[in-house]
Amino acid sequence: MGEKYKLIDGCMFKDMLSAGFRYLDARKNEVDALNIFPVPDGDTGINMSMTIGSADKYAQKVEGDSIADMAGAAATGSLFGARGNSGVILSQIMRGVAKGLENLDRANAEQIAQAFKSGVDAAYKAVMRPVEGTILTVSNELAKGALAQARSGDDDVVNILRAGYTRGQKALKRTPDLLPALKQAGVVDAGGFGFLLIIEGWIAALEKRVAPGGEVDHFSTPVSVASREQADSSVVAEGFVPGITEIVNLDFPYCTEFLVQGEKLDVDTIKAGLENVGDCLLVVGTPQVVKIHVHTDNPGSVLEYAIGFGSLHAVAIHNMLSQNEAASHNRKQENDTGAAESRGAGESRGVAEGKAGADTGTGHGILTANSLAETDDGLAFDSLDAGDLGAGDASNVDPANAQETGELKKYGMAAVAVGEGIAEIFMSLGVDQIVHGGQTMNPSAHDIVEAVRMIPAENVFVFPNNGNIIMAARQADELIDDQRIIVIPSRSIPQGIASVLEFSLNAEVEENEREMTEALGKVGSGEVTFAVRDWEADGMVIKNGQVLGLADEKIVSGGESVVEVTQKVLEAMGWREKSLVTIFYGEETKQEDIDALNKWLASEDGSVEIEVYEGKQPLYYFIIGVE
Repeated sequence: MGEKYKLIDGCMFKDMLSAGFRYLDARKNEVDALNIFPVPDGDTGINMSMTIGSADKYAQKVEGDSIADMAGAAATGSLFGARGNSGVILSQIMRGVAKGLENLDRANAEQIAQAFKSGVDAAYKAVMRPVEGTILTVSNELAKGALAQARSGDDDVVNILRAGYTRGQKALKRTPDLLPALKQAGVVDAGGFGFLLIIEGWIAALEKRVAPGGEVDHFSTPVSVASREQADSSVVAEGFVPGITEIVNLDFPYCTEFLVQGEKLDVDTIKAGLENVGDCLLVVGTPQVVKIHVHTDNPGSVLEYAIGFGSLHAVAIHNMLSQNEAASHNRKQENDTGAAESRGAGESRGVAEGKAGADTGTGHGILTANSLAETDDGLAFDSLDAGDLGAGDASNVDPANAQETGELKKYGMAAVAVGEGIAEIFMSLGVDQIVHGGQTMNPSAHDIVEAVRMIPAENVFVFPNNGNIIMAARQADELIDDQRIIVIPSRSIPQGIASVLEFSLNAEVEENEREMTEALGKVGSGEVTFAVRDWEADGMVIKNGQVLGLADEKIVSGGESVVEVTQKVLEAMGWREKSLVTIFYGEETKQEDIDALNKWLASEDGSVEIEVYEGKQPLYYFIIGVE
């Protein structure tokens, strides 16, 4: 402690992210215990931990010491890893922070403070009707405190973070005064508490109180949360359930959430048309994919409006009143049982002792597991994210109990993929489970069975995405009696993605199988890798170690240049006669090769739509799809 930091570079910021993740992760259960309204699923701490953990994971892979690059990677990671209300808002804060640090190799105290302000602005903008007394309030006050300290002339980053933290801590203690539901439950805001834990980790990293990978060393005076102990049972109102606010009426009882996929989607335009259909509206995304969440009394009208912009995916509708009624009933039974046990043992304790807002696990009113109306941060909305967009989204259903309890949805999907980026794309399109494997790591039938078992669905579509894995996938079907496996014989990643896009939740099994199988024939696939031995055929001579190009599983080119070989693969695939070219670049692909290929494609034919994604696949410089 005591060292002064006037400038923060990317390496320091990376350590701060890592420490922030560990500080929150170490106390996520405390954060979970603060959930309150309307349904206490107890996931705030976990959601925020997974979100900032994903940000940290992305940042750790960045080379160099540019804080702009590090913050940008963290923002991307937080978006892909965001879960729940607090996770989505946290991802928007990280996105704004990255925006504020753009083009900077190092940032001074005032720039860090301004970046916080940018992050808070982005978070407020993402929420249709911001609610004070939540993570928004705490983060906003923290940003104000940091900025005021910086503008006072203090150029020490640690000091401005501490000033912001102190102001945020005071704001956290005031959250029950701003949000009646918090005061009724006797807690402070969960999301705000979690956010301060992250910032505490950032400060600790700079003060050398926690080394990367080291033990967490919290402040000697930790964040103070309001007591969750209530009065003696004799003075507790009849029917009161600590930690849960029982709702008897909602103007907009249906939580409706889904994904819109299209071209040139405008978030603001879509949002404008939904402003009067209900409340708790959240619309975020990109020109290709937009996530929508709204509480409404007419889900059908929302879906009818949205379908005008593109195709709908991962549609989930649930009745929040039934969820709340079940949660309140179960919690009351738990507390009554606990009170009876205490009296029987001659003990005296408050009925609210223990975890407020714990996970009830009722499952009432749920169409998709992650569509639970999370109320982390005390906000009355929740949101989908890239990791949550499963077909029926069963990631929160206990796979060991799902089939015994009958909590089975109609459809699920599993895909074989290698490369973090490719896996994330499949998940964002509705795939429930990823079987990690590919050309050099063919999964076994047992591996596929294990993935299917993790999906609580009656019918599971499996996408092998490799000709060498189709047989194993079909063999897996013979190993399961109580679930139906439908193998879609995709031979490549582009085929698998095209096939998944044809899935319809409302179609019958046979119709889905037919449509998804037919989609395979509409996509051409190419790969660019390197030769592992000498090869000679059809007038081509390719030496061990040279770049190797394949079009629809046939070798068509070889040479020393990745770009030139890729160009020949595209020519062999007749890309100029197609409408769309999709390119996934690998973990070892050089940025200069990506840029050169993009430039060539744009100059050759501007009428063909080109999409480029970070696949992060090993061994293959590029994986290409044309359709």
